[in-house]
Amino acid sequence: MLMFLDMDGVVSDAHGAFLKQLGREDLLVPGQYPAGSFDIGKVMGISNNEFWRRIDAGGSKLWSEMSVLPWAKHLYEELKKRGDVVFLTAPSRNPECVKGKLEWLHKFTGDRSFEDYVFTSRKELLAASERVLIDDHDENCDKFTQCGGRSFVFPARWQGLTDDKICEGITELLTKL
Repeated sequence: MLMFLDMDGVVSDAHGAFLKQLGREDLLVPGQYPAGSFDIGKVMGISNNEFWRRIDAGGSKLWSEMSVLPWAKHLYEELKKRGDVVFLTAPSRNPECVKGKLEWLHKFTGDRSFEDYVFTSRKELLAASERVLIDDHDENCDKFTQCGGRSFVFPARWQGLTDDKICEGITELLTKL
């Protein structure tokens, strides 16, 4: 089985990095961010273009220095026991994003020659039977499933879940693979 693992919000703390970049660390306090709101720009009342302009101003460093989420290593190791794992992540419009994400992956895996990744916002193009997408954005999962793959919506912090609930969700996900 081939499993595609999203990065942002699944193994790297994009949500936290974005809120810090936008000067809104106050929304990281439990209960302060509106649960279930995927679109941070909308929560802040700014346009999509303004949101990405401000995120892209962080350059590659914003992406390469994202925190590793507490369950990331365990999840990755458990998935590798079940099949091949490829990181599948959408880049922003700024080429520095790809550079930063690649640096993050090299640090995360401890392998400067690591090559099991795909950068695209069109994740559904990789869907096929015996392929699974694990992603925190239900729209990506829906498209992947519609194109013939299997998908699991990853339980994420932005959904208002505690780390304990996320770990419970990961255990459930692993039993379904």
